[in-house]
Amino acid sequence: KIQLDNVDFDKKLDGSVNDMLETIDGQCRTDNAESCTFLGEFYSETQKDLGDDDRRFKAITYLKKACDLKNADGCYDLGIIYYELFVKSHSKSDLVASNDFLRAANEYFPSMRNSSMYSRTSSILNYFDATPTGLRKVSKKHQTSSHQSR
Repeated sequence: KIQLDNVDFDKKLDGSVNDMLETIDGQCRTDNAESCTFLGEFYSETQKDLGDDDRRFKAITYLKKACDLKNADGCYDLGIIYYELFVKSHSKSDLVASNDFLRAANEYFPSMRNSSMYSRTSSILNYFDATPTGLRKVSKKHQTSSHQSR
């Protein structure tokens, strides 16, 4: 399990928000999966707004703990973070992590959302394994077309 010791809350946040985050962190430390998921989602969303890698790390840490506690939403959100990283990096390790967490989400709570994303990452992973240079070719082609459209 992930240890959440020495979590450094954001000094820029309003004191009442920081107090709330500390309270919810305490609940997460007692293995309350919903609290861990909430904190992971909070840091994930604020990271998107601010582009802050420390917040992404916090999001991943909390969501990993939620997923370890078999919380489907935590696993799904973590799978989406790694999927977004894969889209940017084209790194197989990001895709594998995404696929693993989305599979767990689907196992813990089968739903159309969880099943659909798991199927998507599985298909991409199969393609990635079948044609290791295929993604690089697609990304170069995409980059060329996106530069031309500007």
